[in-house]
Amino acid sequence: MSPGHDAGQLNTLGTLPGLLEPAARERKIAHDTLQWFQAAVFDHHADEEKELFPSVLARALEGRERRAMQQLVEQLTAEHRSIEAQWARLQPAITELARGPNWVSGM
Repeated sequence: MSPGHDAGQLNTLGTLPGLLEPAARERKIAHDTLQWFQAAVFDHHADEEKELFPSVLARALEGRERRAMQQLVEQLTAEHRSIEAQWARLQPAITELARGPNWVSGM
C-alpha cells in the first residue's frame, strides 16, 4: 500500500467516532420508545379497560345514555386493539434498533 492510501484510510477511520454517536442516540431513542409504549400505552389501555370503562358503564343511565357509552367503550377498545396490533408489527424492528448492530454488543 502507498503512504497516501494509508493516510486516506486513517482519515476515514477518524470519522468513525462521529458515526458512533448517532448510532448510540438511535439505540437510546429505540430503547426509550419501547419503555414508553409499555408504560404509556399498554398500561393505559389496561387501566381504562379494567377500571374506567366498567365504571363509566355502571354509572350511565339506563337507555340511550348507556347505549351511547357502550358504543363508545366498544369503539375505544377496538382502537386499543388496533394500536396494539400496529405496535406488534413495529416492535421487533424497534427492539433490534435498541440492541444495536451485533458487532457493537461484542465490543
